[in-house]
Amino acid sequence: MATTPNTTNHCSIIWEDGSMSIARVTEISSTSTKSFEDAIQNGVKRATETLRNVRSAWVKEQQIKIDNGNIVEYQVNLMITFVLDEGNQKELA
Repeated sequence: MATTPNTTNHCSIIWEDGSMSIARVTEISSTSTKSFEDAIQNGVKRATETLRNVRSAWVKEQQIKIDNGNIVEYQVNLMITFVLDEGNQKELA
């Protein structure tokens, strides 16, 4: 499994009670020799071990690596959204 950061963005999240948080979206790449599902699980697991307040993820891209006619690796690029801690939100606002 490999997970690497690619790009980052910021967005605002407005909660049901009207409060607002600032979130960051970061792109990671994750691989597996088993399946796309396994690559997704590996990427989400690694992201939640490294980042606090992970709220969502979506698959941006997926591809396979082929060697001698056989699939040898599944890769997904995931966009991970996580809410910044209160102190970090003030710096970015």
